[in-house]
Amino acid sequence: MEEPNSSHLGIKIISFLLPIVGAILYFVYKTSSPAKSKAACNFALWGVGVGILLSIISTVMNG
Repeated sequence: MEEPNSSHLGIKIISFLLPIVGAILYFVYKTSSPAKSKAACNFALWGVGVGILLSIISTVMNG
């Protein structure tokens, strides 16, 4: 059993920078480690959102 306050910094960073990896990690850890699974999913979604936002900003600045 995991500690409730344990930090999954590596998973969070990888999931944010490479959201597809975060999605894969979500399914890998879904049953065995729900905290890691949730962290991977949340940071993958944040990564997608930031990527879209940066794309919109880039398009507006170049257009």
